[in-house]
Amino acid sequence: MGACSFLCLTCKSTLGRVKCINKNGYPVSPSFEQGQSYIHHQTLSSLKMSAREQCYICIRLWDAFDRAYGFGGAPSLDDSRSPKYWCALSAGPANLNGVPTQLNIWFFNPSSNFGQPYSMFEATMSQQLQGHVAIPASTGSSGKFQSLGQASRWLSRCITQHDRCSAGRGRELPTRLVKVSKEKGGFSARLCNNSDVPSHSKYLTLSHCWGKVRFVTLTAQNLSQMRKSIPVAKLPRVFQDAMLVTQELGFGYIWIDSLCIIQNSESDWLNESANMYRVYANSTCNLAATSSHNGQEGLFAPTDMKATVPPEFNFSQLLGKASSPYTITSSSDWSREISWAPLHQRAWVCQEQVLAPRILHFAKEQLYWECFQEESCEAFPNGSLRKISLHKNLGNLKSLVPITPVLPHATSTHDLYEQWELLVRNYTSCDLTCATDKFPALSGLAKMFQKHLKDTYLAGLWGNNLLNGLMWEAHHSYGTISPGYRAPSWSWASVDGAVNPRRGVRRDTMKPLVRVLEATTKPLTKDPTGQIQGGFLRLAGSLRQITLAKHPPTSIVYWKFNLFDDQSASRNSQCGVRFCSWVKGQPPDLFVAQSPRNACETDNLFMMPLFSVDPKYSDRTGGDEYPQDVQGLVLRPEKGVTGTFKKVGIFLMKMKCYEAIFRKKARISSCYYEGFDGSDMYSIRMI
Repeated sequence: MGACSFLCLTCKSTLGRVKCINKNGYPVSPSFEQGQSYIHHQTLSSLKMSAREQCYICIRLWDAFDRAYGFGGAPSLDDSRSPKYWCALSAGPANLNGVPTQLNIWFFNPSSNFGQPYSMFEATMSQQLQGHVAIPASTGSSGKFQSLGQASRWLSRCITQHDRCSAGRGRELPTRLVKVSKEKGGFSARLCNNSDVPSHSKYLTLSHCWGKVRFVTLTAQNLSQMRKSIPVAKLPRVFQDAMLVTQELGFGYIWIDSLCIIQNSESDWLNESANMYRVYANSTCNLAATSSHNGQEGLFAPTDMKATVPPEFNFSQLLGKASSPYTITSSSDWSREISWAPLHQRAWVCQEQVLAPRILHFAKEQLYWECFQEESCEAFPNGSLRKISLHKNLGNLKSLVPITPVLPHATSTHDLYEQWELLVRNYTSCDLTCATDKFPALSGLAKMFQKHLKDTYLAGLWGNNLLNGLMWEAHHSYGTISPGYRAPSWSWASVDGAVNPRRGVRRDTMKPLVRVLEATTKPLTKDPTGQIQGGFLRLAGSLRQITLAKHPPTSIVYWKFNLFDDQSASRNSQCGVRFCSWVKGQPPDLFVAQSPRNACETDNLFMMPLFSVDPKYSDRTGGDEYPQDVQGLVLRPEKGVTGTFKKVGIFLMKMKCYEAIFRKKARISSCYYEGFDGSDMYSIRMI
């Protein structure tokens, strides 16, 4: 490890001065500033220079600063305004002699909001990591072909040892594949129809960012020529690299979207996008151009192993001269190299990464491997990223949504619905170049979930989990209504921007307060998981017209209210109940989330409760900040259409608030409902 890894003099000096360990575990206590923390780099310029010299710690700290403040693009740095940050240690587990086997190394800014650290590292006794950490050659560079040798070993290990990664995978080939053949001094490529490919053939796929630079694609005009020969020299560098990797890993075929789908044929695109599920699920491995912003950057980034191999350090000042060396590892590598990389900002990539059984990530500093049973990288090549304590929760989508053609027996229907909610949260936080791709870019995964759930797919929601599914909200201030019709207002797909499906309530703990009379969508094509051109719900339930207390203009989407007596707040004349803005320190009685922003700034609003939660379970889902007893929709009537509404938000309220609003029967104008049963059940339509 020592031959290639590197710590700068400032890092060595800072860590070497540590003489005590903070036992609070997290740097928010004043004690971190009073003799138990140590100043690190004095200026941003110094930190940046050390990062450029490949100091293992400083590279990661600089990345954290750059993400928080955007310093990377600045022509010069104002060191007079440099945020000062400190280093402190806290103790992890100890051995029988009381010596810590792990130390947490915190780098934090005491003056930042909530005292949050910028980055955390972990020092583990080196003897505990023997066999887990790579010991590369001292040349300082891993080399393209050395990296591919490691990739070949990962692939071979997965194919021969991981039953779950191969179980249930079909052999159906995509409509078209690119055939890559070795030639003298290189390779050639041509397009093949699946009828021309042996049925037992295995193939790779490529995930990449298109970027804004135009490049060669498959069109109706060049289709016949591409079947004869693809002009490799004119292809983007990332395509050329992917074809090279295909050959080096021993494969003859690769699927690349822009070369295998006719780009100027709407019918071909609709047909192929409906089959994405099979394309990725039946592939052997996905090559992910993770760090590339566009096709011109290629797969292979210049690599200096000093930046990737964890360094060793002996905390002799702290533990005595006879102490064992510790290996320093970073908690942020997967996030900074994979989750925050350019490729993972693309919405299409969500299904590509989950459906593919294996992924080879070409990241900025090293290769990463990901399958359903293992995560590795060149620094930790033996499947140990998750096994060492620092990386138990990588946050990778494949572990959050571990759906495969054959599911483990322990997977419940509720587990699958929760996985779908996690998927929607991740998917909607990514970017789509074409707004109409909202459903097609997720259709492959929708088909996989539908296969296991045996449920009706309704514009991104599921029929048997519909009441839970309706309780999504726009995330913070980012939600805006899509300018063109894409989905009904009750679907999260009607909103541009990040969406938060509220944590699903188990159906055995909820009591429905509405009846679903009808739920339907109208697909644009034969694919029910693709684009739609209409849809509606018909519900029967309690309905109350309300007026929410006015708030100062703000960008937030959350409103909180308290229920008060007659002396406290302006009267809500429609239901005889009084609300006022939530007072900090008092748990709110009513929580309203707009979807999107400013949607509830109108006097003509209605509430329809969807379900109540068993009191034994309601406290587990939200805490004091979010009352969970009764949950439902905030609706706005559609002008000129009797009994028709659009969803503009959700509400959560305490039972006492629900009883105050709904215990008395209301007089609702007949223009606001399609039917009324004479008690308190109003039939409405949501579009």
